[in-house]
Amino acid sequence: EVTRELDVILSGTYKYELRFMIDVAIEKKDAQKTCKKFTALNDVVLHREGLSRYLNISLRINGDDIYSIGGDGVIVATPISAGGPIVIPTAENIIITPICHHSLIQKSIVLGKTDVVALSMVRKNEDEAAHVIVDGQMSSNIDEGDVVTITASEKRFRIVRNSTRDYFHVLKEKFRWLP
Repeated sequence: EVTRELDVILSGTYKYELRFMIDVAIEKKDAQKTCKKFTALNDVVLHREGLSRYLNISLRINGDDIYSIGGDGVIVATPISAGGPIVIPTAENIIITPICHHSLIQKSIVLGKTDVVALSMVRKNEDEAAHVIVDGQMSSNIDEGDVVTITASEKRFRIVRNSTRDYFHVLKEKFRWLP
């Protein structure tokens, strides 16, 4: 399809969509109170390091303590990212999905673009360690007391649409929903 789509782009008859992105701030508790900032198209992942024990991650939404996620980590994502519910990619949602959680009742949470998510690790053992990865790139080690805050970004990612297939056509192909 590349040749056909390139012809459409070069002719100027292409269509595009604007995709939602998220801003990530990693606030360290160190003496310098450093803060790293990133913008993500797909996701931010807080996960356990190597073979360390499972993590206890405190989840706050809009300043309200929601619950502690016990497991291998958590994904906070835009609709483009995999692993959570099926959400149309043009939606402006923040989606929280636990990774290998140790509870049967923890499900994905779908939030709106005005919501603010804050994650922090609650260390119970010295061998618990965690990393934050933004769009697949190593970003930071996380220590107890550090806070990862996720908000809607004002930036949008422009993506050229396929001229012959839409999102639902691709979804039906991938899941073999076609009759």
